[in-house]
Amino acid sequence: MLAVTPGSTLGDRVLLSGFDADNPNQIRGSGPELSSPEDLLVEADGRMLVLDDETAIVAVDAQSGDRSILSGENAVGDLIGAGPAFNGIQSLALDAANNRLFAVQYNALLAVDLDTGDRTLISAGAGEDPATDIGSGPALTDPLSLALDADNNRLLLLNGSYYPGSGKLMSVDLATGNRSVIADPDTGAGDMPQNPVTVSLDAANNRALVLDALSGKPGIVAVDLDTGNRSVISGYDLGPDGERNSGDEQLFGSGSPFNTEADLTDAVLDAGRRILYVTDNACGSLIAVDIDSGDRVLVSGFAF
Repeated sequence: MLAVTPGSTLGDRVLLSGFDADNPNQIRGSGPELSSPEDLLVEADGRMLVLDDETAIVAVDAQSGDRSILSGENAVGDLIGAGPAFNGIQSLALDAANNRLFAVQYNALLAVDLDTGDRTLISAGAGEDPATDIGSGPALTDPLSLALDADNNRLLLLNGSYYPGSGKLMSVDLATGNRSVIADPDTGAGDMPQNPVTVSLDAANNRALVLDALSGKPGIVAVDLDTGNRSVISGYDLGPDGERNSGDEQLFGSGSPFNTEADLTDAVLDAGRRILYVTDNACGSLIAVDIDSGDRVLVSGFAF
């Protein structure tokens, strides 16, 4: 795990926990090793919560690098925390005001107590079996990413699909567990993200920001939370003819376009600075995107 210090064009990287690539025999911090870290949250006190291998949430002390399992399965298969076991967690969202985080997996949304690691089902099933379902609405068949909308007591949930452009942006009511569609091919106007990766809440503009890792034309799509209407705010859109790869695509935002070979893997919003930080796995880059202008600038790593 590395920390990145933002700069105008560069960001210095410092090892926080785990193996140092320059000194592979030296590991920073004690505790269970991170085998396949996939998502990261940071609490106000600096403690980091890492989704590891889809089965455990690991707490990492930022000062020492020490690691401990907050909730989920440890190396010998024991469960830390009470409640239903994790089964392929895909994304996390922090609810600091209520001392919990949310974790989503196939057909289930869970709340995790930040002190005990105990797990509670918030929403589950497909509204078909009252004996086991929690909440009604479409099933969480391919959950990708979560964002908390605390003002409306709901989660925004990005649900993927095997077919490009046919995923859903959904809302999950935290009081009832009910699930509803905000945007999909039948709800709202504009082109759906073809390969959605993450969702972030831009509460100031009542919109969700979806990172679209579309091959050859990646970008960031804004979704109006009232209408479900969609528009590109950074990267290429379809152009006036509405056809993909026809040559009339329009580029939104200044700075280098996202690389056509980019593998955009994650994004996190700094709402105060109005910056969405995007990782590009193909180029090994961290890119800052101004969410008002769509402008892009390299923060750390290789030019994109």
